[in-house]
Parts: sequence; C-alpha cells; structure tokens
Amino acid sequence: MSKFAKRVMLAACISASGFGLTFAWYHYTSQSSFGRGDAKPVAVLVTLVNEVHRKQVTKLIWQPVSENESLYAGEAIRTGSNAEAAIQFLGSDTRIDLEPDSAIVLEESSTGDLALNFISGNLTVKSDDSGTAGITLKSGDKNIDLGNSEVSLGKGTGEELDLQVLKGSVEGQDAKSLLQLLTPSPDKAIYIDPDKRELVEFTWAPVDEKYQVLVEAGPTRNSIKPIQGAVALGNIGKASAFMKIGRTYYRIVAKSDDPSLPELKSPIIKNTVVAKTPPTLLAPENEERVAVNLKLPTVRFAWTNPSNFVKAVFELSNSANMEKIAFRKEIQSADEYFLDIKTPGKYYWRVAGYLEGLSQPVTSNIQSFDLTVNKELPPPRILRPTASEKVPYERIRKQGLTFEWEPVPGVVGYILDVKGAVSKQIKTKLNKIKMQDLKPGKFQYVLTSVGKERDEQGRFKRIQSKPSAAIDFELTELPRLEWADNKTEDEQYYLTLKPTANFNWAQGPAGTDSYQLRFAPANVGFDDESPSIKLKALRSRVEVPEDGNYFIEVEAIDAKGFAIARTARRNVRILPAPLLPAPQFAEATPEEIKANGRGLASVGWKQVPGANQYIMLVTNPKTGKVKEYKFNDLNGRLRGLMPGEYNISLKSIDEHGRTGPAGEERVLRVPATSNMRAPKVKGLKVK
Repeated sequence: MSKFAKRVMLAACISASGFGLTFAWYHYTSQSSFGRGDAKPVAVLVTLVNEVHRKQVTKLIWQPVSENESLYAGEAIRTGSNAEAAIQFLGSDTRIDLEPDSAIVLEESSTGDLALNFISGNLTVKSDDSGTAGITLKSGDKNIDLGNSEVSLGKGTGEELDLQVLKGSVEGQDAKSLLQLLTPSPDKAIYIDPDKRELVEFTWAPVDEKYQVLVEAGPTRNSIKPIQGAVALGNIGKASAFMKIGRTYYRIVAKSDDPSLPELKSPIIKNTVVAKTPPTLLAPENEERVAVNLKLPTVRFAWTNPSNFVKAVFELSNSANMEKIAFRKEIQSADEYFLDIKTPGKYYWRVAGYLEGLSQPVTSNIQSFDLTVNKELPPPRILRPTASEKVPYERIRKQGLTFEWEPVPGVVGYILDVKGAVSKQIKTKLNKIKMQDLKPGKFQYVLTSVGKERDEQGRFKRIQSKPSAAIDFELTELPRLEWADNKTEDEQYYLTLKPTANFNWAQGPAGTDSYQLRFAPANVGFDDESPSIKLKALRSRVEVPEDGNYFIEVEAIDAKGFAIARTARRNVRILPAPLLPAPQFAEATPEEIKANGRGLASVGWKQVPGANQYIMLVTNPKTGKVKEYKFNDLNGRLRGLMPGEYNISLKSIDEHGRTGPAGEERVLRVPATSNMRAPKVKGLKVK
C-alpha cells in the first residue's frame, strides 16, 4: 500500500470515529437528559401552541416537548417567536403562561423549595394559597415571593424586570396601586358579534375626573396603540371599543392636562377575542323528508360548534314559533344528538350554544322536517328509465344510461339489479347512478332499499326492503336513413386536385333538423375523433386526406342535437379519374420525320376522344432541352428548327386541364444545308 493510500485510510478512520463519537454523544444526551431515575416531576406542560423546547441546564441540545409531558427541576423551557406554552405546577393551582420568545428555568434548592428563574420574554404567573408554599420567582439577583397573586412579567436580554401585579400583592406592590382594570377579565375570553360590530366594554376603578382614560390594544405586546373613539373621563369608569377577532393584548391609560396628576397605566393583559357565532343546523336539513323504521325510530340531529360552546341546549317542538317545547336536552361538548321519535308529523328544532362566562346563549335559526314512520323499509320510487320507455341507444352510447329514483329517508344505501343484454348488480349510497357499456336490447330492473334496525339484544343489523316493481325498457337502434342510390359500397373517381367524393341520401324522418356526415379510413374505423360535417342539404362533396378506402355514414339530427336516424355504413374507394392516353401518330407519318431545308416540319396524329388540346414535345438528345408546343387540331407545324436530330412525342389534355402521359417517340431530322438562296450583293465598294 502506498504512503498516500495509508494517509487517506487514516483520515477516513479519524473522520468516522469523530462521527461515531458525535452520534453516540448526541444519542446519550437525548436519552439520558430526561432519564431522571427517582426524580419526581414538578410541573406539566398542559397546553402549547407551535413548537416548544426544553433541555437540562447542564446540556447543550434543545429538544421538543409535547403536550402533557412532565417537567423536572433543573430544566430550561423556551418558546419560539410564534409559540406559547402553559405550565401547571403539580400539587398546586399555580400556572405559568409563557408568551412567544420567552425562557425560564425550573430550579429546586437543597431544602426542596421550588424557584422559577425568569430568563427573558413575557409571562404571567397565577398563584393561590394552595400553590404559593415553596415557590419563588427569581430574576437575576432578585428573589420575589409570589404569595397569593397574579403577576405579569416582562424582561428583555440584559434589561430590568418589568413586574405588574394583576391580582393580590407582591413585596408591597399590589394591583390597587396601579390603574385598576376591572373588565374584561384576563381569565375569560372576550365574545363579540362581528357581524353587528358589537363593542367590548372596558370598566375600571374610577379615578379623578380630570383624567381621560383611553383603551390601547394590538395583536402583540409591543404593538398596542390607542383605539379610536375608545375614551372616557376617569370618573365614568367605562368605555367601549371595537376589537378584532383573535389573540389580543390591551390596557387602559389615564392622562391629564393637570401636571400634578401623573400618567397612570394598567398592566398589559393578554386575551382572546372570540366571535359569537351561533350553531348552524346540519341534519336534518331544513324541510327535509325524514323516514324512520318503527323498529329503529332514531333521528340524528347535527350542528356546528364554531365557538366551542361549553354546552348546547337542543329543543324540539311541533309549533313553528317553538312556543311549546316538546323535548329539551342539555348537551355537554357535543355537536350531535340522537333521538327516537315514533310519532309521524312536522317538527321544528333549534340549538342554543352557551359560551364560557356568558349567561345568554347564541341561538341557531329554527328548521323543520317532516317525519314518516314506516312499519317496514319501503323500496325506492323509480323516476327513470320509466316503464316501457324506448331509449335511443345513440343518446347513451358515450355517457351511459342514468338510473334515478327518489331518495328514501333513513336508508344507508340501495341495490340496483339490471337484467337483459347486459346484466349487472350495483350497490350505491346515492339515488342516481350511470351504467356504462350497455348494448341495444330489452332490459328489466328493480331497486331495493338497504337500512338497519336493532335486534332484540339492541344490536344493529342490516335489513332490505322488498324489491320495487320491475321496470321494463328498451335501448333501441336508430331507424335507417337511406342512401339515394341504395348502395352500401362503390368506387368514385375524382378530377380535382385533392381527393373528393360526392354523396346523396334520402330525406330524414319527422323531426330532422340537420344532418351529420362522418368519414374514417376503412383500416381505422370510426371513433370519437372521426371527422364530421354538419349539413342542411341532402348531398355533400367530401374531401379526404388521400386516396383509398373509406367508411361513410350520415345521421339525421334533431333540434336538440340527437341522432334520430342513420344510414348503413358505406364502403367507398376514392381514386383519381384516369388520364387520357397519348395520341397515336397518323398512319402516313414515317418513322423518321424530315424537315425541309428551311427547318419546317409537319406532324399529324389521330384524335383522342375527350381531348381538348394536344401537346407536342420536341427534345434535343444532346442537350436534353425540351420544348412544348400546344395544338387545338390534329396537325402540328414546326418552324425555325436548327439543323440536327430531335425526338418528338405527343400528350393529350382533357376537359379539366389534366395532361396525360407522353406516347411513343419518333425522330425528326433537320438538314444541315438550307435550300434557301443566298442574298445578292449590290453596289459593293472597296476603298
């Protein structure tokens, strides 16, 4: 092994060892950090919002903590910028509410006393007689006996402790020494009706009438600002303000123009503004037809609980204004109720929701339903297809045939049985279904309701109704639309530049609004992408992409766009019409045609039936140059040919201007000497 390779291996071993030690250390700390042995927990994290972390003060790594996890002395707890936590001390009613970006340490002295070391952020501590013994608040070098109090604390990194007493007394500072806010209470959510822009009433212990007291609020502790219009004289003791739904911070501030009266502020309170949203009734729906089985007369009532009601009161009545309540039930922390009703009729119901701390409920609208009590489960009443109905197959070929029936209240599902050219059984919870892949033919179907009832032991079991009356229907083929020539196959020749063919058909049946012609290559066949032409006339010229065999069919279409008749499929071969043959030279024409000395030649040929013109091609074999001469009769005269040998051939042009192929070639010779006399020279003078 080379020296370089040894170095690489040594480096790899050192790196792997470092990684292994790091992993082992992390694994040890993550496992052992919270392995307390005989240590007893001192608190529980009762609620949290977003991620909260903890660690032992002697460790480096923070780890997430979950709701209802135990906390121990010697642990630090912190919240993130969007996190909150509530900590309940065991054996007492002392509770700590940590706001975002806050940190504390739970400490225990050698005498067993518990201390809360406040590091940074904002928190609220609520204590009472049972929870004060042995609990001390620490901040830097300060030790504060909480006593029977509720305090709000704020502290930034390196800043002095900001302590505000909300209730009780702490080291000579009590709640009454500040501007005292009486309501809203921080212990209870603030409920408003935002649709009515309901205002929140703030009350305080009256102060000098020279003070003006204003309300400040905001979504965070550091963003509170005065609420416009929420101001009153200090001796009045109350002012109203509109507040936004959600978490809010607020306080009242008293100011005076009298310099002898100092500015007063209440502590900043954290609270939640909740919309007083009444329950929304879900089931039964308003004016719904409800049916139950006499053996299982249970009606399910359901509603929303948008404001987390502490309780709901369900009421049922036979009167629209609910003056007489037939049934009333107080329901704790639920949003549904099941009630057995064996008497048919029209019923009215509503739900009132009670919010924590409010004596007046928020009440839903009144809804009604019609109840039918059946001795046995009825089958569905069929809507479509109807008895003896003839359904054109073309109307359902692509999208399927829809079976529909009236819903049967109280059932859990249905069974659809179809028998015929295609037989199927379908189970569904809906009262409408589409069946695909049906073929033309006769069918019969029945419907069965599926429900449930209690047996003698009170257990639920599935039951089925009797089948509905059988319904017969037919998927019919389209009536025949006839071709004008009664042909189903033919061969057509086109004379145009592009392949075309002409088709005619008979008048469609009554109700025909237009026609649709479809075509497709015979080797491909028809599909949803096959080209089609919309027409009003009984004929059409069709242009196809290329020569070949095609399928053609025409449909008669009604005003709604449905096909009501169709031709038989026509197999047509579309080819170009043959070109005219080349003319034959006249019988007197020699194999080698000779021009005279002046370069003149005359060539004749036989007539070609259907030809309108003729072309003579004169080709120079040496240069390959070809000249074309057109003639309207059966004789062509050539002039001014240069001496030499040429090849000539003939073509026919038909009435559509199409040129046919060239015929046989014959040789044309032009002599090298001319029989023309040379011009005479007169009056030649030489100087």
